[in-house]
Formats: sequence, C-alpha cells, structure tokens
Amino acid sequence: MPNINRYLMRAVQMDLCVAGEMIFTFAKLGRFIILGFVHEPKMDRWKGTKVHATAGFIEPRKYAVPGMLAHYLNEKADKMAEALRSMSDAQHTKVDKAFRDNVDQYIDSDAYDAMVADIEMFGDAAFSKR
Repeated sequence: MPNINRYLMRAVQMDLCVAGEMIFTFAKLGRFIILGFVHEPKMDRWKGTKVHATAGFIEPRKYAVPGMLAHYLNEKADKMAEALRSMSDAQHTKVDKAFRDNVDQYIDSDAYDAMVADIEMFGDAAFSKR
C-alpha cells in the first residue's frame, strides 16, 4: 500500500460490500467516501460519520470507524497499484510522456501532494517497479 495517499486522494470507485452481518454500499469520489448501510447491526462502531440529509454538512472532524474499513481501503489501494503495474509498455510510455509534458502543472496539484505523502511514509517503495 505504498500508494495509499494517492488512492485516498484520487481514486474513483463504487462497491457493494459484505463483512460478516454488515452490508453497505461504498462510493469513493476522489477524496470523498460515501457509505450507505443496507444492514449494520452495530452502528455504535461508527462515530461522527452521519450526515443528516436536510441539515447536515461535511467538515473536518474526528471520526471512529471499524478497523475493517482501513483493511478494505488498503486492499483497494493495492489493487490500484497492481492495475498500474499491469499497463502495457506502450501505455506506460504515453503516461510518462504526458506526465513529463505537464510536470509544472503536476507540482501544483493534489496528486503531487499525495505523492509526497506516500514518499514520506514509504520512501522508494512509493514508486512502481516494472
């Protein structure tokens, strides 16, 4: 998961998840994660996560969620890294060229900040190995 910050900041994903008795929908839109519970017998495991539909708002605050969510996010980050490693040489060359052609824009982006965070956390492991 040496790409966890890039995954959390940039990835888009939808899923229907089952973990024991819990069933929920998962939507990740860049840095936002939206969970919709179909069945959760232990709602007390989720602290500070509810947004009311008519009067709620989203802001930074303290949250408590089950540890299985971190495991799930790490697994998805690993799958994203695996997908990037599986790109063909031709596609990798195109991506590399686009990156180099736009490096000035990249330095001022959220993607850059996420890459820096991954490097700070994981060092050289943050870079894909082909």
